[in-house]
Amino acid sequence: MRGKVVETEKIWLTAHEVAKYLGVSTDYIRSIRESGRLRYYKPFGNKMIFYKKADVDRFVEKGKQL
Repeated sequence: MRGKVVETEKIWLTAHEVAKYLGVSTDYIRSIRESGRLRYYKPFGNKMIFYKKADVDRFVEKGKQL
């Protein structure tokens, strides 16, 4: 019997992945991070920055409703 590979959803994203997910530039991601509107994490010191996908989704949900 062979095992089945199940695709899982990523929890942690890089700025590049967040930008691709939202369809915006990495400069915009940096801007909203620096303004304090998007939470970020630096688990390994100053070089690597990660974003929780759930935080990104909450940021989008807080946007203006039409």
